[in-house]
Amino acid sequence: MAFLRQWLLGVVCCAFLVSLVDQLTPEGAVQKLARFTSALVLLLCMLRPLGTVELKELTLDLDGLFSERAALEEQYQAEREQSLAAVIAARAGAYIEDKAHALGVSVTAEVTLREEDGTFLPDSVVLTGEESAALAALITRELGIAPEKQEWRSMP
Repeated sequence: MAFLRQWLLGVVCCAFLVSLVDQLTPEGAVQKLARFTSALVLLLCMLRPLGTVELKELTLDLDGLFSERAALEEQYQAEREQSLAAVIAARAGAYIEDKAHALGVSVTAEVTLREEDGTFLPDSVVLTGEESAALAALITRELGIAPEKQEWRSMP
């Protein structure tokens, strides 16, 4: 911020001096030469920060950019997988609850997933409500959740 303030102050002072020189020079060839010279000085004053920039500051850290990109890709992939797993678990639970309703049983289902070769599959389920052998068989047949991985809890 201090650099910008100093640069702007220098440009304003230079513009003031250029204006003063323009007013003090007599008309004719001398004034044209003074205006040309003053314009060059003002231009140099405005472009002065470009002369002070070091080339090291302008280099790109491509290795850093690539590593940041790779880290972000991994983070996005993990978030995508978590979101996908949450959607699959919710839909499997809704499927079980819908089938239970069709059988005349009132239950809520919480499905836990496992990952196999990048695919999320139902692994276990916690069912809250009245126990039903028909629903347990349907869960085993349709979703592949073994009876020992089906936990039944009674409603409080």
